[in-house]
Amino acid sequence: MSLDPGSGWPVLLAMVLLMLGFALLQWMLARRQRRLRSGAWLVRAGIAVLVALALLRPGVGDADTGPAAAADVDVFILVDTTEPEIAFYSQGSSVSRGRDLLRDSLSAAYERRPDRARLVYYLGDGEHTTSSPPERFDVVGSLVTGGAVLG
Repeated sequence: MSLDPGSGWPVLLAMVLLMLGFALLQWMLARRQRRLRSGAWLVRAGIAVLVALALLRPGVGDADTGPAAAADVDVFILVDTTEPEIAFYSQGSSVSRGRDLLRDSLSAAYERRPDRARLVYYLGDGEHTTSSPPERFDVVGSLVTGGAVLG
């Protein structure tokens, strides 16, 4: 097994310490307010540990896979962040709200480096509450090498 943190060990250590420090602060505030049963601080600490493990970039085999394996992929993550709105002003949420931004970002990436692979990950709950039908994502299909829809 090999470890290859992309940002380097000092940056990784600083990020992990910052996240764990935030979780510790949450624990101290919960303790002061006598809300220790609220496990929010424990959840944040767990997330910090999981992010740290992911940032280590663990792998099997030789860590020196060359620059092509580590750098020739553009990854786009589209997150459906439906924000709560006041019911009086709300017009619903759309699963395709980020489509145009994704298309523009993919086009710009293709123009800069057409030889690179482009992966798209869509993370969302699938809730579509607007009265108009969702827009199709087929306008970005030719620019995408792979990816997944989660949610």
